[in-house]
Amino acid sequence: MADNPRRIRELLLDRYSRTIQEICRIMGQSSAMDCDMRDSVIFRLNSLRHLVVRCGDIANVPREVSICLQGVVSILSNDSQDNQLFSGQDRYQAGRIFTQDKGRPSYSIPKEQLELFIEFGFNISDIALMLGVSVRTVQRRLSEYNISITDRYADITEEVLDNHVIEVFQMFPNCGYRRMLGFLETRGLRVQEKRVRESMHRVDPEGVLLRTLELQTTHRRGYNVYSPRALYHIDGNHKLIRWRFVIHGMIDGYSRMIIFLRCSIDNKASTVSLILCGWCREVWFTITCTSSTVRLVIEFSGNT
Repeated sequence: MADNPRRIRELLLDRYSRTIQEICRIMGQSSAMDCDMRDSVIFRLNSLRHLVVRCGDIANVPREVSICLQGVVSILSNDSQDNQLFSGQDRYQAGRIFTQDKGRPSYSIPKEQLELFIEFGFNISDIALMLGVSVRTVQRRLSEYNISITDRYADITEEVLDNHVIEVFQMFPNCGYRRMLGFLETRGLRVQEKRVRESMHRVDPEGVLLRTLELQTTHRRGYNVYSPRALYHIDGNHKLIRWRFVIHGMIDGYSRMIIFLRCSIDNKASTVSLILCGWCREVWFTITCTSSTVRLVIEFSGNT
């Protein structure tokens, strides 16, 4: 335990150095910073600032470092708002109910829709953002439908929660926030993520910082493609698989042109093989299917 502060300082310095170098690399790729690049830089600086604040007392980090990072984030954020490309009209918004009564028409937000959002763990702010309405509107609908979010969480004290967290840490010392939430749910305890985070900080503050600093993230590398149709990217999206919607897509690595997008009911190798066989007419290829992957070997014909 005595070596933890020194280890935290070393990891924090390494993370600080790597983050600044990565930001310089991103900004050096182009003379003008677009929205995506600016958002990426803001996200990295915010993450670094939160780490500096959390490690301040243990690692003896000067407060001026956090203030400087916050100043840079504020400048970039203000510039991002001034150059925002998309307005609120481009987002989804709940429908309106038009009647003969006076006043503005109310939003159509069914009770089942709110119950579904709450069942999947979304908070009021997230629900309001997805529906394109204000937080107060969601709160009024929850009150009208007599739906309570807090009643769905376990009513336990901080001391009892800390004891459960300690027991999980004894079995899984490197457990993170997400896994801790899962372990608590297996015990029949559905607890707010904020409370779990606070409990983990109370029980093992140095361990939380060490796990955060030792987390290694892989950044995307830049690459060049020789010509169109020289490299294809194939991927699938499984976020809707519980409703039997699996989306597969392919883009050209040179032009980023979408080659195909298909929606299937499963992610079997045979299904993906049929999708690949459907799009290609001028390209001869061989497909080898295994239980978990589909290997694609492409050979261009002389006429292409």
